[in-house]
Amino acid sequence: MARRPLSAALAIVAGAAAALVIPTGFGTASPAQAAAPGDKDVTAVLFEWKFASIAKACTDTLGPAGYGYVQVSPPQEHIQGGQWWTSYQPVSYKIAGRLGDRAAFSAMVNTCHSAGVKVVADSVINHMSAGNGTGTGGSSYTKYDYPGLYSVNDMNDCQAQITNYNDRGNVQNCELVGLADLDTGEEYVRGKIAGYLNDLLSLGSTASGSTRPSTCRPPTSPTSSPG
Repeated sequence: MARRPLSAALAIVAGAAAALVIPTGFGTASPAQAAAPGDKDVTAVLFEWKFASIAKACTDTLGPAGYGYVQVSPPQEHIQGGQWWTSYQPVSYKIAGRLGDRAAFSAMVNTCHSAGVKVVADSVINHMSAGNGTGTGGSSYTKYDYPGLYSVNDMNDCQAQITNYNDRGNVQNCELVGLADLDTGEEYVRGKIAGYLNDLLSLGSTASGSTRPSTCRPPTSPTSSPG
């Protein structure tokens, strides 16, 4: 089946409150001026697009078409590899993935904002990676040990894979397909996650979409202080 150019694909949902997933490799329309402000509530999901290509799409197509938001794949450092799922195995919270570095992410956000399009970054906060090696930004890691960020003490005690999605405890405390599961109920872990999300906000990202929130453990209940 022939592929539609980006402009044609976007036209399918133009003017509707919807999210559109657009794979890489589509063409782009001719440059045009950004649309006038209005109820811009449509999001284009440019899954696994490089940040430089997203910036161009914002200027050439998304802005002129009146899109309000673009959702981008996780920007943090991750395991090596060209497969899409490598972006979902973090090894640090540096903005240093294969889709672009910190400078490329910042430039993309600024360009999209100039076109009237806000940026939502997909964020992986439930887990880290499996295996060991060197990440896309040069960080060395092993499963359960991410120097300067997390150690085995920051992981959930269950180091087996999730086996029962009808059991909340199993889902929230065990590992999604063998990935190191963060103890998101602990203050230290939540602080590191918050720091990463705040960093994205400081670069101009409007919001972050959490990946696999159902597997995150809720905060530990605070201990009551004596009256």
